[in-house]
Amino acid sequence: MATDPSRSRINVLEKTFSVLEAFSASTPELNLEGLSELTGIGKSSLQRLTHTLCELDYLRRTDKRGYYALTHRPLVLSFAYLRFDELARAASPLLGRLADQTELRADLTLLDGTDIVYAVRIPSRVETFSISPAGRRWPALASASGRAILSGLPEETVDAVFAQTELPAATTRSILDKETIRRAIGQAKVDGYAYQIGEVLEGAAAVACAINNASGLPFAAISLGTSVSELENIERRRELAATVINAANSLSSLSFVN
Repeated sequence: MATDPSRSRINVLEKTFSVLEAFSASTPELNLEGLSELTGIGKSSLQRLTHTLCELDYLRRTDKRGYYALTHRPLVLSFAYLRFDELARAASPLLGRLADQTELRADLTLLDGTDIVYAVRIPSRVETFSISPAGRRWPALASASGRAILSGLPEETVDAVFAQTELPAATTRSILDKETIRRAIGQAKVDGYAYQIGEVLEGAAAVACAINNASGLPFAAISLGTSVSELENIERRRELAATVINAANSLSSLSFVN
């Protein structure tokens, strides 16, 4: 039986993006063996893919023999997203105002499978983008933004995220008990916002509210990052929660299609 050429092209694209997405903060440089382990692609196919990606300037060969790393080229795609995506364009000035008013970090995050992805990050006056730039991923269950988004999604969707997530022990305060996280998501549904205190980074905390699409389902979130001590103050937590709720509601009113 002849192979459907259109299906073959799709397989090549899937493999290509699998290779590019294999590079991360924990694996910034990879050889063919590492790429094969992460992607499940055979080394002979990887040789052709990495050669082509180097020719297209998406990958480069590093000083370590046989290893590859991303180039600056993917940043062009990031720029196109940030420049022309409706949500990113609407959220960026709002995040800037939030950061100025609160003197805290303001973030826009998106739900991507079982993770949240930081799309736009406006640092506080004492932070820099080098701390954690846009594009960082984190398990939705372990983040304020993720819990805020999940609190408004159908139960079967939330169950699937729980089933597919391995919780990271990032700090001494990271919550690894999934039933405790289920209760936190349930409370976020009641309160209209979620928070985490010291679970992602030692000494850091965040409060978040979901942004809904045109169908009324959450798909993104606005969050403010602050210190553990500040968010442990219940009155201050409620004050910051009211701020992110207002910001998220203003974006939800724009009825984004997602």
